Amino acid sequence: MYIQIVPRRWTPALAIAAAVSLATARPVAAAPSIMLYRGDPTTGSGLQLASWGSGEALDTTAEAYSGSSSIKLTTESYYAGGRLLFQPPIDITQQFTDRYTFLEMAVKFLPGRLRNNSQNGPSGPGYGGPGGTPGYGGPGGGPGYNGPGATDASDPAAALLIQPDTQRLRILLQFDGGTAVAEDYPLIRQVTSEPGWVQVAVPFAAFKGAPRMASYRLQEMRIFGDAPDTFFIGQINTVTDNDPISVEPLDEQTVSVNDRVDFAAQAEGGLSGLKYSWDFDKSDGIQEDAVGPRVNHYYTKASPEGHPYTVTLTVSDIAGVKKPVSVETTVEVID
Repeated sequence: MYIQIVPRRWTPALAIAAAVSLATARPVAAAPSIMLYRGDPTTGSGLQLASWGSGEALDTTAEAYSGSSSIKLTTESYYAGGRLLFQPPIDITQQFTDRYTFLEMAVKFLPGRLRNNSQNGPSGPGYGGPGGTPGYGGPGGGPGYNGPGATDASDPAAALLIQPDTQRLRILLQFDGGTAVAEDYPLIRQVTSEPGWVQVAVPFAAFKGAPRMASYRLQEMRIFGDAPDTFFIGQINTVTDNDPISVEPLDEQTVSVNDRVDFAAQAEGGLSGLKYSWDFDKSDGIQEDAVGPRVNHYYTKASPEGHPYTVTLTVSDIAGVKKPVSVETTVEVID
């Protein structure tokens, strides 16, 4: 069949359409970072601290990250914590409406009194590394830091070995026209350059309930935790991260029936908290058989000859912003 291609006449209307197409094809510029709290004394700074319920937020020089002070925050529950009041309000419209922008805090935690390193999380042993709550991985996706010097308090990575009582956060943002809340968000920690301090980032996409407004002027921030705890906040800012999720290939394995089969995942996702979902047998449909960067499984039946079990790992952004990535491997099970 003969197809004739007739060139279109270049008209002003086409020129306008092309210009619009090019404009929409350009990548959107990242939202500029805003420093909400830099670690300076709050006196005369426009930032006021107050309590909510039986919680408390106090200015202290006992600890410092980037400035000379920090906020000592005491939480008792999801509804007892500290308040940060901004006067005048801070316009974070561009940041709050950007799906790839995070609220980032530099935090220094103390060893937990209610929880300890030997206690298994709700998802069972071996599921979560020190960078995240059980079942989730911290930024970078590793199952836990095990490099040299991890027990040295002068090594910044040693901060991940501290197991605080706080495992999840509740953060409320009060605007001059409504509120937005990040409920029950997993505490996922990332190494900083300062020993003892970690970065905790919560995507603005995780905040729900805010009405549609022309601008979002931040008047107040309330910070709560899921357990009685005291920690220090040395800096609060916004940061944009659109790094995609990437997952390392998994090794193939050959095992015997009823052997314990260990799986370990390595993934990167920028600041995003990552969830690792495993399916151990693709033939019966993809399901969530286990969760976490490190899991294990026992196969009670041998795989058919020439047809090993197909294992599927899916790594997703817990805030649902970034596209999930799946990888597969095989496990041959013999009698």
